Amino acid sequence: MSRTCPRCQGTVEDSAVFCPSCGSPLGTVPPPPPGEIPAPPVSTPREEAPPVERGVFKRVSLLVMVLLSVVTLGIYSGVWLYLRREAFNRLSPTIRLEEPLVWGVLGLSVLNAAFSFSDAACRFGESSFLSSLLSLGSFVLMVVVAFRLRAMLRDYARRRDPSSLAAEQVARSGLWTFLFSFLYIQHHLNRLIDAGLVDTPPN
Repeated sequence: MSRTCPRCQGTVEDSAVFCPSCGSPLGTVPPPPPGEIPAPPVSTPREEAPPVERGVFKRVSLLVMVLLSVVTLGIYSGVWLYLRREAFNRLSPTIRLEEPLVWGVLGLSVLNAAFSFSDAACRFGESSFLSSLLSLGSFVLMVVVAFRLRAMLRDYARRRDPSSLAAEQVARSGLWTFLFSFLYIQHHLNRLIDAGLVDTPPN
């Protein structure tokens, strides 16, 4: 029986300890030629987790929000959301607040205010029905968006300070989110601002 030398590929006997052609020990990997330096192993750099972005929010009194909502016949809710869309989208890498949702809330709030202010809404049954339909649509869309904002806040708080028990308390109640919508979200934004977990605009 014969075998092949791993260095010169010559044929040698099974009992041979060295290759008769090149003298290489059999069964071992030949060393690299003189002057050739083996390439060092390539190490793959470890990917670091991306830094948690901090949204920039302004602290707003809930009483001021209520007064502005009443004075503007609900339009302030859409304006509040529009002004904070970019800041909210910085809070979570996976949950996004799409622009059509923002424009939907703003548009429905404007239409609802217009019908509420119009005398036609009180005189004609069809207009009154349309006004009620707009109010319902505006409320439903605001609740949907409020739950989206709640999820973004909770995701941000957990990633920003996972060891803190306070992070688990951020916007915890789904019932209060349903009942108070953006007021409840602003309340917890104020809490995060007070805790230094989100930034505020420079003075």
